[in-house]
Amino acid sequence: VGEVVEFDPPKRLVLTWVPPAEHGQPEKTSRVTITLDPEGWPNGPWTKLQLVHSELEPDSKMFHSVSYGWPGLMSALKTMLESAH
Repeated sequence: VGEVVEFDPPKRLVLTWVPPAEHGQPEKTSRVTITLDPEGWPNGPWTKLQLVHSELEPDSKMFHSVSYGWPGLMSALKTMLESAH
């Protein structure tokens, strides 16, 4: 469950992130920031994507879940995009 906090297309998206069972508990709510930089690489038509998941409770179930989940998702996205060319 989440809400858009900031939307600056096509550069930046910031949203809150909380498991449905913990919705309404500010101390359980974290923040995801996605930044796109089309000039991230000087030698090609590349876009640098940065994803930061912050404001997580240390050593929480959510911290461990996203620490495993985001790298796998980003790797799959990279593979998909590279194979599309």
